[in-house]
Amino acid sequence: MDIPQALKRAASRDVALLTLQRHVVGIISTAGMGGLAEHTAAGFGGLPLEGMLKDVAEISLEKPASVPAILVLGVLGFCGHPATFKAVRLLHVIPEAVNGPLAVDRTHLAAGFTLC
Repeated sequence: MDIPQALKRAASRDVALLTLQRHVVGIISTAGMGGLAEHTAAGFGGLPLEGMLKDVAEISLEKPASVPAILVLGVLGFCGHPATFKAVRLLHVIPEAVNGPLAVDRTHLAAGFTLC
């Protein structure tokens, strides 16, 4: 599957996103987060990472509860590779702080609800 092209087509987005998630998780399971940072620094296996991150961010904005999108963006954003961290941060999709414009809304906790 051509993941970058499939992420752009509505009919194949979900399968492409799951394939990308499997790729990212596979690297972590064999090489750890440091291995993912190294893989990212080495060009992410020839895949156009920056363009794919934008496509995954679009999916995340369209489907805020998309676990694969959140996982891919979060793990790649915090894998330890500075350029990827910056690229994910500039997408304004993943919260980077508990206070401020990209903070996680925790008002539901005050009402007695929990996330679990």
